[in-house]
Amino acid sequence: KTPPSRKKTPPKSQLITKNAHGHNNYDQVMDFDLPAGWTKYKVVRTSGKTQGSIDTYWYSPEMHKFRSKADVARYLFLVYENKGDEGEAWEAFRKAFARK
Repeated sequence: KTPPSRKKTPPKSQLITKNAHGHNNYDQVMDFDLPAGWTKYKVVRTSGKTQGSIDTYWYSPEMHKFRSKADVARYLFLVYENKGDEGEAWEAFRKAFARK
């Protein structure tokens, strides 16, 4: 049997920046450590065609689950826009970026 492929360890979580026109640019980001209370988990898939692949999940202090660094960055930006109100930011995030 061929060993499962290994994914590179993802870099630190990232923060969004704005481009020259002032628009959010989620692809152009700056490295930073997770804010206090955030946790990052890596889970190895144990079955299926992608067995051995690693999924990374981020959890906010309120235990909201994020499946990508881009989602973490979007949420943190919404927290900033909502003056630190994480409840309002979560509702805005769910409305704008809910997986269908």
